[in-house]
Amino acid sequence: MKFFTQILCTFALIIFLQASHAQKEYSIAEPMSDGCCDETQLYYPEKSSLIDTSFCYNWDLEQDEWVPASMTINTYDDEGWKVEELRKHYWSSEEGYVDVSKRSYSYYPDHMVFTNTYQLWNDELNGGSWDNISRYFYYYNDNGQMVEQISQSHYFEWFNFNRESYIYDENGYKTEHLTQDWDHNANNWRNKKICYFPPPPTITSVAEIEDDSQELTIAPNPVDDFLNVRKKIVTPGSEVVIQVINMNNQLVHTEKQVDGKFIRLPVRHLKPGVYFVTCNEGKRLFTGRFLKR
Repeated sequence: MKFFTQILCTFALIIFLQASHAQKEYSIAEPMSDGCCDETQLYYPEKSSLIDTSFCYNWDLEQDEWVPASMTINTYDDEGWKVEELRKHYWSSEEGYVDVSKRSYSYYPDHMVFTNTYQLWNDELNGGSWDNISRYFYYYNDNGQMVEQISQSHYFEWFNFNRESYIYDENGYKTEHLTQDWDHNANNWRNKKICYFPPPPTITSVAEIEDDSQELTIAPNPVDDFLNVRKKIVTPGSEVVIQVINMNNQLVHTEKQVDGKFIRLPVRHLKPGVYFVTCNEGKRLFTGRFLKR
C-alpha cells in the first residue's frame, strides 16, 4: 500500500510539473507554432560546433508594441547535430530571461537519435538546478526504422512509463503498432492498445513514371548527397511543391519553387532506405521513389 501511494504521488507530481510548464509556455509565447518558438529539426550541417540563439516576442495590446517572450539557445556538435535546446522565458518582474526547460539529445554512431531527455529548472532543488522530468530511448532495425520507443519518468529515480513497439513487413511497411504501460505492481509491461495497418497502395516507380508520362526524372538513383528532380513540362508561373516522404509516411523534406523545372534536393542527412518524392503543381501530381545509400 505504501508503494502504491508513492507511485500515485509520483504521477501527481509529474502531471503538475508538466501542466505548470505547459501553462507558462502557452501564456507567454502563444501560439508556439512556428519559427524560433517551436523548432523540431535536429540536423543543421551549416551550424556545426555552433551555439545559436533565437528570440520570440508577443504583441502587447496595451503597450502597442512587441515585448520579449522567450529565448531558445541551441547547441550543436561538430557535425551539426543538435545536442541541447535550452528554453528561457522573459519575466518582466525579474527584468530578464530565466531558465525554464532543457532538452538534451544523444545519438548512435550513425546519428540516429538514441535518447531525448527533458528537464525543468527548479529554484528549490539544491539552491537551484535542473530537475529530471522525462526521457525517451529509441531503438531501430537494420533499415533505420524505429522498432521501439521507451519513455521513463523521474521521481528520485528513473522508472518505466510507456513503450511503443512497431513491426514492419519485408518491404519496410509498418504493419503493427503496440502500446504498453508499465505495471509497477507486476514489474513488467502491460498491454494497452494495438493497431494493425494494411499494406499501402502500390506507388509508381521512377522507371514507370518515365515510361508513361515522360514528365518526371529522378537521378542519381541510388543517391548519396544530392537528388536531381527534373520536370520535362513546366507551366509558366506555376508553384511547384516538392516533398520527400519516408517509409513510415513521415514528411522529411519539403520546399517550394516557381517554374521549378529542375530541383536539386539535399539528401545527405537522410538515413539509408527507400523514400518517395512527390512533385505537386496545382492539380497535377507526379510521384517517384529513390534509394538513399
